[in-house]
Amino acid sequence: MKLGGHRQVLHALAWPGELSGAFRSMEETLVALGQYGVDARAWLGCPRALGHSPALRRLDAAGVSFQTYRTSVAADPRAIASLTRALRAHGPRALLHTHGERALLWGRAASRMTGVPHVHTQHGFIA
Repeated sequence: MKLGGHRQVLHALAWPGELSGAFRSMEETLVALGQYGVDARAWLGCPRALGHSPALRRLDAAGVSFQTYRTSVAADPRAIASLTRALRAHGPRALLHTHGERALLWGRAASRMTGVPHVHTQHGFIA
């Protein structure tokens, strides 16, 4: 699989903590990328501590690496800093893929600060 030279993909999701369409889409993509040898991980911005939620257990069972960051504010500079650190740790050939409005805001800023390319999938939007 060719990703324009990108072999590391970080998916970022502003996530309430339960299974949702956006979470399932991200999960399926992460698993598929891993099957093609891509280092694909998740960064989840969550409004509360999740412990061992069923959704996180699904990622564990699938062998997907993830980290959670506790936030519920759209304009959270600490969330941007956390996502920026995750991108830098992911490597120089990384690609950021965000899901949802808040993750788009955080990801756009983190992408600009790191120079990492950024793509976005909007879920649940009805015009």
